[in-house]
Amino acid sequence: MIQLKKLFNPCLSILIITFVFSSCGTHKKMLARKKNKQLADSVAVVTKNKSQADSIQSIPKIEKKDITKLETAPKAKVVPKTTTKLESHPLPPIVVESNFKNKYEKATSVSWNRNNEKNSSLENKPAIYIAKFEIAAEKFIVIYNEQGEIIETITQILPAQLPHNIHTAIQAKYPQHTVVSAKNSTGSASKYYYSLMVTAPNDLVEKQVFMSSDGKFIEK
Repeated sequence: MIQLKKLFNPCLSILIITFVFSSCGTHKKMLARKKNKQLADSVAVVTKNKSQADSIQSIPKIEKKDITKLETAPKAKVVPKTTTKLESHPLPPIVVESNFKNKYEKATSVSWNRNNEKNSSLENKPAIYIAKFEIAAEKFIVIYNEQGEIIETITQILPAQLPHNIHTAIQAKYPQHTVVSAKNSTGSASKYYYSLMVTAPNDLVEKQVFMSSDGKFIEK
């Protein structure tokens, strides 16, 4: 029994020593691994910082002289759009307006317009001035030349005011039509005496006809 104890004690000592050395070795390995990881992380951080620094250095620098060029470079001019202003009611010459006011003192709702269409066949067509107005709710159109002379007067009249021969001529040519409106034109520039708008019961569009004072139809 005493011999077994003597044999067991050395074995136990060997086991304890072996465990101690083994623990120390494991601890050293863990410390080495931890140190290697810290070193690897440091290397990675340095590499990342270096890459960022290289990217920043790769951006082209703007020299001061380049900035001066940009500041002094001529700016593009903005050209404003030009619009043509049209006068819907241009004022007539003084002589035209003066003659109009002397003849039509009671005129109201007066509007003026300039028109050359009546002289379209002439190369140097003189201007004409058209005055539209009312007197006691009756509508008038008076046309002046540049000298202030009346060359045409157009008056709106009621169909009932038309002469008998005009009604007869209308019924003969347009049996189903009736006169719905009429105008009387006089003056040196007048090409007709009556301008009539006629319509039939089933017509949706009115027809305009021109007639002389003696009841003859005029082609325009």
